[in-house]
Amino acid sequence: MEDVSRKAPEKMLEAIRPGCPLGEVWDVWSRAVTDGGYEGRFKRTGYSIGVNYAPDWGEGYILSFQRGESRTLRPNMTFHIPSVVEVSGLAHAGTSETVRVTETGCEILTNFERKLFVR
Repeated sequence: MEDVSRKAPEKMLEAIRPGCPLGEVWDVWSRAVTDGGYEGRFKRTGYSIGVNYAPDWGEGYILSFQRGESRTLRPNMTFHIPSVVEVSGLAHAGTSETVRVTETGCEILTNFERKLFVR
């Protein structure tokens, strides 16, 4: 599960570029999770962050990577991208990244090793 949770946002990072609709990037994540044999835990997997987007638990004016979202990415937009996969009623695993959209793709803002931590 952790492997799929980690690899699905890696596919998203490859798809993020200016002009791309957020829904298309969500589709990339959703396919990666499904191809890995799991369900996506959330109907969205990423949301805008920064001074222009006050925290509001997903309501209001934030941008979200979700099915059908037609608004497009632009340089310097920033997002938190949690990726949670599950076996319904049994378990779930998640990873996340924080990124900035660049002129040609995206830049990862977090500087943390991508690996499974068990507590």
